[in-house]
Amino acid sequence: MLENPSRQIALVLVFIIASVASFFTKELNWGNDLAGGTELIYEIDRKKAKLKKGANWDEFMASIVTTIGKRIDPEGVLNAEVLRRGESGIYIGLPKVTEQEAREIEAKITRLGTLRMQICAYDDYEDKDGKNIFDLAKERDRLNAWIAKDGNKEKLIKNPMGIERYHATRTENGGPLLSTAHLRWIPRKIEGRILPNGDRDTLYDYSLKEQGSVLSKFVVTLFDPAERQKEAEKGKYLLEYIPVNFDEEGFTGKDLVADQVVPSSNPQTGAPVVLYQITSDRGRAVAYSELSAKNIGNQSAIILDGFIKSAPVYKSRIPGSGMIEGFTVPEAESLAEVLKRGSLLVKPDLQSERTVGPTLGAESIMRGTYSLVIGAGVVLLFILFYYRIAGIVATIGLLLNVGFVFGAVSFIGATLTLPGLGGLVLTVGMAVDANILIYERIREEIKSGKDLLQSVRHGFERAMVTILDANVTTFIAGLVLYNFGVGPIRGFAVTLMIGILTSLFTAFFVSRLMFHYLLERKMERLPMHDWFSGLRFNFLKLSRPALGLSTVVILGGLAVFFTTEPNTKYALDFTGGADIRIVTKESMTPADLQARLTKPDSPFVKLLGNVVPQINTVKDDEGGKLFKYSVKIKVSPKLGERIKREKAAADEKGEVYRPPYVAAVSATLADILVPQAFTNPNITDKGDGRSNFADIIVHYKDAVDVAEIKKVLTEALGDSTAEIEVSGFVNGKKDATATKATDLLLEFDVAKGIDDNEKLTTFTNDKLKSGGFKLSNPIPDVATLGGRMVGELKSAAIGAMFVAMFCIVMYIRVRFREYKYGLGAVAALLHDVLVALGLVVLFNRLGIVSCELSLSMIAAFLTIIGYSINDTIVIFDRVRENLRKQAKAGDTGRSFADTINLSINQTLGRTILTSFTTLFVVGALFAVNYGAGSELEGFAFAMIIGVFTGTYSTIFVASPVVMWLRSREKDDGGLSEDGGLGELAPIDDSAEQVPVTT
Repeated sequence: MLENPSRQIALVLVFIIASVASFFTKELNWGNDLAGGTELIYEIDRKKAKLKKGANWDEFMASIVTTIGKRIDPEGVLNAEVLRRGESGIYIGLPKVTEQEAREIEAKITRLGTLRMQICAYDDYEDKDGKNIFDLAKERDRLNAWIAKDGNKEKLIKNPMGIERYHATRTENGGPLLSTAHLRWIPRKIEGRILPNGDRDTLYDYSLKEQGSVLSKFVVTLFDPAERQKEAEKGKYLLEYIPVNFDEEGFTGKDLVADQVVPSSNPQTGAPVVLYQITSDRGRAVAYSELSAKNIGNQSAIILDGFIKSAPVYKSRIPGSGMIEGFTVPEAESLAEVLKRGSLLVKPDLQSERTVGPTLGAESIMRGTYSLVIGAGVVLLFILFYYRIAGIVATIGLLLNVGFVFGAVSFIGATLTLPGLGGLVLTVGMAVDANILIYERIREEIKSGKDLLQSVRHGFERAMVTILDANVTTFIAGLVLYNFGVGPIRGFAVTLMIGILTSLFTAFFVSRLMFHYLLERKMERLPMHDWFSGLRFNFLKLSRPALGLSTVVILGGLAVFFTTEPNTKYALDFTGGADIRIVTKESMTPADLQARLTKPDSPFVKLLGNVVPQINTVKDDEGGKLFKYSVKIKVSPKLGERIKREKAAADEKGEVYRPPYVAAVSATLADILVPQAFTNPNITDKGDGRSNFADIIVHYKDAVDVAEIKKVLTEALGDSTAEIEVSGFVNGKKDATATKATDLLLEFDVAKGIDDNEKLTTFTNDKLKSGGFKLSNPIPDVATLGGRMVGELKSAAIGAMFVAMFCIVMYIRVRFREYKYGLGAVAALLHDVLVALGLVVLFNRLGIVSCELSLSMIAAFLTIIGYSINDTIVIFDRVRENLRKQAKAGDTGRSFADTINLSINQTLGRTILTSFTTLFVVGALFAVNYGAGSELEGFAFAMIIGVFTGTYSTIFVASPVVMWLRSREKDDGGLSEDGGLGELAPIDDSAEQVPVTT
């Protein structure tokens, strides 16, 4: 059967070994929805932002969120979640990453990414009026004098950007002679040299003062150059300041061609560099070339984030390009990525870093795993039962295919998330479909009278065209989604494209090899069940009623969609909401917390309605024994407006505002949350001549020393000689002998001026927190969250779908040499997405299924598109084949409607079997997760709809559309009363016919 099987065996073995090696040497990255990860909270200082008057803060924050998202996850395979948090915060959710990867990501987040290229200052520079404006010797001496006094040197070493204090000093007070518009002193850090392998050496680089150039004598160093290495060993870096000419024209990161900023290596030294190219817009490349020609022999300062990174000498005219040196390999790669994605106007400050549990929850993941294993197991058992020996071949191929996918995902470092698993489900479905297509073709060949060897060979050859067309169209969709989509959409596309390639490989190499050796061992029969042969159903006769049904369903679905409130149909990904941190007394599962919050008539439900909170664990990074959780909720527009009004009123009064959902969560979970820091504050008059007596119960995060608290309280009260008692609680009862406790009763004479319970609480809080003790807090943090599916991400997802459809039309136009088939296929895709959208919103609105529109649901719609186009192409390929056979046989009496109907019947067995096996997987996923309220429930429900609509639309939408378009060109394809099937004999598939190729 195969001419060189040994070569193919070698190729398959190479793939298997590579996949196994990749899987075991590189840990598979699971997304934060499946395995948890790291949560970073950053804050933007509004004062440092220095926005221009009239600038919009919301737009500024949106630009920062977008830029950071592009920086840390440019390919979309990491699945980072970047959201605005509160007024000036940024929430970043990362999957589990190594310590080194986390540090690299944090560097990308906090790096400003500002680039400026300016000529260094020289005495012979003439301004536009022809005057020499620099006296660098005097400027150098003035700076040295300023550094030498008032501890300025130590301050600069601690904060090199403190040079701005010198620039702001008036000339008569020892400041610079020229303004910063003409001359600025820019810091340069002197670090370890870069080794040939791209690492940083322990031997420090040279100061520019040691170069011997004209510029050298004006460089101001904060160390003795002769003792450079010895000084370097005292700290992380050395520091010097270089005079830079800001009167001369300069270039910034905005002048670079983004796609041309790439990490590389110096062709002479091999050191890591970043290459750049000046944009030709507005003649900037020409200006750069002229600047370099004018300054041959002078040095150009490459300023990154306020520091000079390098100062190369212009040796000749440079036509708009160059390179930046002084990096390790990771630094060069990081900088190139940052410069590509844009600069930040202000550096984000890291507020906290925590490890969080999976957003889907452990129970949902367990259910999902069980259901996928059950569904996949049933599929394999069915294939073994239906195809017998061929089923064994298919099972081995499917298992290898899944292994190849995981190996490839591990190799490229992609993160596997729920959307990615959607791509995997589609991959498995298409792999099953490829085997079914091959086996059904082999069955047809056997029935036509060929021997087993010819039947297997021709079965593979004839199925190859259809399988390639179906997979290529789906691959095109994945390619478009990857290039035009962002975030999780790209993650889905990566998994899908990998799966398509591995499916084709296993179908045409692994399966053929196994059949080759079975035939070599004299296999004479290939027994299979045959449940669908000889079908002659008149499908096109039902096309008009089906069109009416589809119209009603689509219009009804759109009506439901547009009349359903956004807060009901959209998930947190679209709407945004609030993130409430809670601390419980004991460990609980997110599912238990969710059940408590959503209990009917609870304060939470009364305020928020049927909102299902997203709950995941947060690791206590402070080493305590308390249990922390993140509760993310949607906030309705109505409640949002109420919160805005109340917050504005509180701000006007100078009061701290707590949104109503905080009280709702607190009241609903009151019995399981840790207590507030203070309870029962009470001031009483003892009536014995003493001052007012206070007692208050204080709750700490961890057990504290009772004597230490008494000491802190005594010092806080100063000269008071009143009795001070501090008692701990043991097993809920006051115990005056306890030495350590988390709950304490404080009894003391109050200080003067404390005359009510509110002042008592404030006094106790201030004094006891100042002692370094961490007080108990049931709700330590509350913040609003922006949605993920807003702005660019939403537009990209929708735009990618339409671009993918256009590309599919063009591909089918080339393959089928006309537009009709492409338009029919796209009509089916639109039909399937609209039907799924309407039914998902309807069932969610009725409360039958938890299936809000989220990123996971977008992934489900993308999977439906892939499944539908695959199904449609199979039938269209059979129509094309039958038309060619018909022309070859001279059969001119058969109408186009006859041919379509015959093709549908011929491929119906494959259609039903593929749908059946796919339903095993998604049906099990839905059945196990039904009622859990997780994203898996909604994802599986949408996929079930997609399987049915994908099959239905191919027969009753795509085929009639092609028929209608054909009828406008010719008079033989219109729909007759009987649908065009008539009593014509089937097309002859005898052994003498040549397999169709294109």
